[in-house]
Amino acid sequence: MTQQTSSTTSNRAPLERKMEYAANITYGLFAALVALILYWNITRESGFKIGIMVFQTLPLLALLPGMLQKAYRSYSWLCFLLLFYFIFAVQLVFSSIRQTSDYIFLILIIFLFVSSMMTSRWLQRWQKGAA
Repeated sequence: MTQQTSSTTSNRAPLERKMEYAANITYGLFAALVALILYWNITRESGFKIGIMVFQTLPLLALLPGMLQKAYRSYSWLCFLLLFYFIFAVQLVFSSIRQTSDYIFLILIIFLFVSSMMTSRWLQRWQKGAA
């Protein structure tokens, strides 16, 4: 019994470290994505349009409170939401008027998807182990 408890405790420490590391990467990539969207809206030729920016960022920002509370479902929903951004990013990269920021956008989406997926997985394992 003691041996099983100590092995469970020792297995939780690396899992918690991985989870925290992935969550921090996710937060950084999330902030970079929101900053890129803000940059696009500020530098657009037709001028700054608050409605378009809200439409682009509100779905992302709606998940932020759950992510900060370490709710693994918020990270899972972020993965689903990022699929729509991925489709848009691929269209931008394959357009004839692509820019460097379009490639950055696509790379951010891919890395954010992977980091949020792994955070969700490790967070779910960590929370089930704590129960």
